Amino acid sequence: MNKKLALIFIFVLLSSYFAYSYVIKPTSTTSIKVFGTEYQVNDNATIFLQLLTDGQPQNNASCLLTVFYPDKTIFLDEVLMFYKEGSDGLYYFDFITPDKTGVYMVSVKCFYVINYNYDYADASTVTYGLESGTYQDTWKDDNVFHSITEKIVGGYRMEIEYDFYNVTIPNNATSVGINWVGKWNDPSESIFVAIYNYCNMTWENCSTQITTNTPMYSCMLEGNVSCYINDSIARVSFRDYDPTEKEEAGVFDTDFLEFKTLYLTYGQINNIRGSGEVHVTKRIIDQIGDEGANVVVVS
Repeated sequence: MNKKLALIFIFVLLSSYFAYSYVIKPTSTTSIKVFGTEYQVNDNATIFLQLLTDGQPQNNASCLLTVFYPDKTIFLDEVLMFYKEGSDGLYYFDFITPDKTGVYMVSVKCFYVINYNYDYADASTVTYGLESGTYQDTWKDDNVFHSITEKIVGGYRMEIEYDFYNVTIPNNATSVGINWVGKWNDPSESIFVAIYNYCNMTWENCSTQITTNTPMYSCMLEGNVSCYINDSIARVSFRDYDPTEKEEAGVFDTDFLEFKTLYLTYGQINNIRGSGEVHVTKRIIDQIGDEGANVVVVS
């Protein structure tokens, strides 16, 4: 059986506005072009967009991508897209195509002018699991992994914390977040991601988890940025969804990890929204009998 996922080319053109302290007025025309292509199920796939204002690329934006399954439940929930370094306003997000056919609704919103500071991990602590490599292996996207294999503690469990030192809070800070690239190999459960909230003295979970379909992951938490950075330290944790699971020891590989502090550059923000669809189709070709007669069903 050969299933294909077709990501239809989407073009969204909309007008934007600049929001100032005392004046709100229309100014320029901003376009978001959202692109995809055709994949087979379980292929590595990419959704990307180009953000332009009056034909000029916007390279200092934060673009959030939301994708819904055909049953209207969330597949990706406001994940922070990655900026393609050196490009003309290109932002992208990689995933593995799910095994569900139908129409996937896609929503994108971009905020700019926004910049960010980024920090790499300075330490790590493994609470549950067997470690291979070090936190230093998360500094580059180079297929060298910091790996944690689940360990039996009642059930198979995995939990690791990364600490980031000398993190500064810039003026006009709006949010914090992470970018992660890696692998998780157990389809029966997912990985919780959390950033420590010093104001509440608790781990604050991101809205979505890492699964076998997300070799790229991002999370952004808005609010009082000083709640997530205390004495210049930020903390990020990853833990398995079901610590009582006893079927298989999953392996969590981190190739790249960065902690981001986002801030406005000119005290202004522009919220640009776009939407579209992703179409998932399937073609079934079954061979019947010794003569190799074909029955083709397209849905």
